[in-house]
Amino acid sequence: MSYRACFFGVRAIDSKHAGPQLARMAAELQGERRHDGFYLATNTDAEAAASGLRMMYLAVDPGSGARVQREFFTERWSGCSLFVASYDDGNGLFWWEHVAADGQTQAILTNGPDTGTSDIDLTVDYPQKGFTVAQLADASSKEPHELTREEARAVMEYSDAITIGLAQFGFTARRRDFLALLNAKEAWSLLGRSAVKAPLPRTAGPIVDHYIDTHHFRACGLAPRAY
Repeated sequence: MSYRACFFGVRAIDSKHAGPQLARMAAELQGERRHDGFYLATNTDAEAAASGLRMMYLAVDPGSGARVQREFFTERWSGCSLFVASYDDGNGLFWWEHVAADGQTQAILTNGPDTGTSDIDLTVDYPQKGFTVAQLADASSKEPHELTREEARAVMEYSDAITIGLAQFGFTARRRDFLALLNAKEAWSLLGRSAVKAPLPRTAGPIVDHYIDTHHFRACGLAPRAY
């Protein structure tokens, strides 16, 4: 099964900043779209404390194919760092973004093993580190027995942008931990005067766009792809 979804995150110690901001954004969108419900699913307090990251998934009821660009949320964010994890694993695309409290952004994009960055120097290790896009393409064209151990890891065991980003910022969560939020049974309802925990309707679906656009590729120094 492939997933196309976008998630947000804040450091566990900054969790108190997330709900009120997202509730204001939900109210703004509600004025334009009129959803029956707007929900925020998160990992548990224990999971957030253990990993250092409060993971967040925004859903509306009823869900539909119409989604809101990530920038709607990131451009309105303030007060603490926000992290964005965008999945399109059916196309082998992953996006990780850090929006600092002052609005400055850093990003990591992976297209298969090809890895690009914007305004960030990666200090963590990952299998394809040190290989250029051309070198990865050359390694991919070789027969398995022709590959060095390093080449084999780079093209067959490469890390995605979310995995790299989590490690880069010191979080111990795993990429698949975000996906667990898609099956949340309960979530915070954001449309009332105060957020309350409520069952997440089965008809709810994601509201944040996962799409990785041409300008994201170019910002990270990678050639855009058609998909």
